[in-house]
Amino acid sequence: MRKIFILIILLGFCHCAAAQESMDSDGQSWDSILKDYNTQQFQKPVTSQEYQQALETLKSYQKKPKTKKKHWWSLKKEPIEQDKINSPAKNDKSPVKEIPPSPDPLLRLPYPIIYANRVTKDGFYLVDSIMKNNRNYMRIKEGSVVLAEIEAQEITSEDGNSAQNNVWAEISGKNLKIIYKNNGIFLQTTVPVYIPAN
Repeated sequence: MRKIFILIILLGFCHCAAAQESMDSDGQSWDSILKDYNTQQFQKPVTSQEYQQALETLKSYQKKPKTKKKHWWSLKKEPIEQDKINSPAKNDKSPVKEIPPSPDPLLRLPYPIIYANRVTKDGFYLVDSIMKNNRNYMRIKEGSVVLAEIEAQEITSEDGNSAQNNVWAEISGKNLKIIYKNNGIFLQTTVPVYIPAN
């Protein structure tokens, strides 16, 4: 092991000596480099032509600023004439068009509910009723998508006015009671509130 280490060190010295000898044989020695440095004229005045040439060289190395690409839609823009803008007429006294009311009432679920192993998040939903196999169901919908069909019991009306569609939710313990009234049908159901496991 020691022999290999000594051999590596000797090869390193031989390599350095060969490099020094090749430098001397080229005619370039450290003395000649130092002499060239001392003979340089560092305080020599520069002519305006040399100065301009140096500036042009520096500018050639600098990055040119990028230009923004012009999109095809912005190449030709014409001003919009005032009479082409859609605006209500000044003397038009027609009422603002209203959104037609939904035939289904809107329910605000204060808590998420779980029914048939499906969770319905809290929020606003449309509710309607449907009868299947002689059973009443409340359908909770988001737009036209039915999220849940909950079986409900028909109960007697507490007030005489049953012509208006109504739906509301009441909290009773860990359950949510949903009451739905629609044209003589009075439905009630109780569903558990969904409490996620921590």
